[in-house]
Amino acid sequence: MKRVFECWNPPTFDWSPCGGWLVLGAIDEQSNRDIWIVRADGGGKPVNLTRNPAFEGSPRWSPDGRWIVFNGRRDPSGKLELWRIGLGRDGIEPDVPEARLHQLGDLAKPISTRGIEPTRVIWAADSKSILFQSANETNRRLYRVPVTGSGMSEVTAQRGIPIRMTADGALLWRVDRVPAVRRGAEQEEFPISVLLERKREDLLKIGFRKAWRMIGERFYDPETNGRDWLEIRKRYEPLAVNSRDSRQFDRVMSQMLGELNASHLAFVRKGWPKEDTRLRTNDVTAHPGLVFDDSNTQGPLVIARVVEGSPVSKLERSPQAGETVVRIAGKKVDNRSPLHEFFNGAESSPLPLVVRGSDGRERTMELRCVSYDLVRLLDRKALEESCRSRANHGSRIAYLPFAKMDWQAFLDLEIEIYRAYGRADGLILDLRNNSGGRVADHLLAVFCQPVHSFTIPRDGPRGYPHDRRIRVAWDKPLVVLCNENTYSNAEIFCHAIKQTRRGPLVGVATAGGVISAVSETIADVGRLQVPFRGWYHARSGLDMDLNGAVPDHHVPMTPADEISGQDPQMEKALEIIRKEINTRPSPVEPTK
Repeated sequence: MKRVFECWNPPTFDWSPCGGWLVLGAIDEQSNRDIWIVRADGGGKPVNLTRNPAFEGSPRWSPDGRWIVFNGRRDPSGKLELWRIGLGRDGIEPDVPEARLHQLGDLAKPISTRGIEPTRVIWAADSKSILFQSANETNRRLYRVPVTGSGMSEVTAQRGIPIRMTADGALLWRVDRVPAVRRGAEQEEFPISVLLERKREDLLKIGFRKAWRMIGERFYDPETNGRDWLEIRKRYEPLAVNSRDSRQFDRVMSQMLGELNASHLAFVRKGWPKEDTRLRTNDVTAHPGLVFDDSNTQGPLVIARVVEGSPVSKLERSPQAGETVVRIAGKKVDNRSPLHEFFNGAESSPLPLVVRGSDGRERTMELRCVSYDLVRLLDRKALEESCRSRANHGSRIAYLPFAKMDWQAFLDLEIEIYRAYGRADGLILDLRNNSGGRVADHLLAVFCQPVHSFTIPRDGPRGYPHDRRIRVAWDKPLVVLCNENTYSNAEIFCHAIKQTRRGPLVGVATAGGVISAVSETIADVGRLQVPFRGWYHARSGLDMDLNGAVPDHHVPMTPADEISGQDPQMEKALEIIRKEINTRPSPVEPTK
């Protein structure tokens, strides 16, 4: 056995028809995938055919050896497209120089698929056309497109996994997990039915060991965070093998993952046959829309806050902060009553509620509970509206919340930043409770563009041409809010803002959960998410996992603050941004 290509991540690849070459879609040290070519015998060094900063992968060599096609995201939209590289009438010559291979790669051309992102690409046996399906799984069609790119057609309105085309034009593929052969409009299927009995202990042992091995092979730290991974297998394997149901197996897996003390580790179980994996509704505790004063463990059940927007807040003569709940569902309650007995499984169900007002009078109303997820959403909206109101009160300060680092949310935020530029002198960016994503560098491009010049047109105002910028830009004072629920990619942004000294962080340290992870299916038992790439400070080399971004101004938010509707973090941000605005240097005047 001989290694012919070094790659830290498994590449996609295909053989040349002559068997003398391999074409690969391989990831480099910048985590970018390009198309490479290498001799199958290991002679000579691998050559990067495409050398392009866009994603390129899944190469397929034509049966006649004259073409290589691959998927690429070279279009600015990021859409997946089909590309071709012509290798000449006789294909690749044995002694072809590297410069010639680069030249061929530079001449790669797109093949029009009419906006359909291609996947499951195979060649026709005559090398004149390519078959593919849409990456959108709701599209059930199989398409054919000539290598020249004109005359795309539909082969069949079925979705499956194409294997190959035979010399006589038959398509070998799997449709709904059934092997099939398609010739023109006719299709013959070969269903296979096999009954396999296995001991549960054997199945669980294999599943556990697959998961354990995958972590050992792919976890970003080869030392598994200082843990003896073999010893851990010996300790947890008997517990996993003897699990009585999938829930117990899930708990064992979670305990084993906890040994690594790392973020982004997760196992999601697969239910066993005839096992009810649904969460019973009577196990779910609903929220009444009322927050109670828990400062005393005895005494009446006093309402501290009514959740704005909840059903109970919309009632005529709704409960108010400071009033007392006397009875729920006909039973007397006080501050020691086990309220979960009333609210378990009570979502959307009517509950009679008796409230005593400050004047001592009692009134009865119908309470309808909601989910905790809805209450968290309502509380977030109320907090954001309160922050926006405080920022707008008598000052030119913009407040922009940003809850998730995904592309559409970023595009929406970019528009809001553009609109704020003309009306505000400072900006507070709220990343509290941001669950992460992948747009930190795009966001940094908005706030960290270099200020190198300005323009003044004849009879026009001072500024800078927007069409010359790579993105919308904010070069005015900035304060970033973060908390313990600022996670993953949002933390990367916070670390970067602090390292570049672009603006102060206010709040509490972020979650310390920064790793890139990949999810894989473990047959028969579930799915495993494994961190494969660590993130480190460029200056200190500090691992960002378990080391959250520490604010420049530490301001905790206590439960008492949340109950009373206070936001000391926002108050501190306002104080700082006003100071930043007032002390900002005056712009230089143009001179000759």
